Amino acid sequence: MSTISLDKLKQLESRAYEQGSPQAGVLTLRRIWTEGGTLYEQRDNQLIGMEHGMETLEDAVKRAIEVQRTR
Repeated sequence: MSTISLDKLKQLESRAYEQGSPQAGVLTLRRIWTEGGTLYEQRDNQLIGMEHGMETLEDAVKRAIEVQRTR
């Protein structure tokens, strides 16, 4: 895996659209996620009242390990 700057990602996205590349949409999503945004005005978690206090992947893995240890 490699990393690139947000500016480079924006350049790649623009070029992909100019060239009609099928990767353009993927690059757009990566840019939006990198910027911390979303395509929608609100997320599904907000619709169900769960926008705060969400469990991280790390927390879920720790909890799963603890469950296995206690069995």
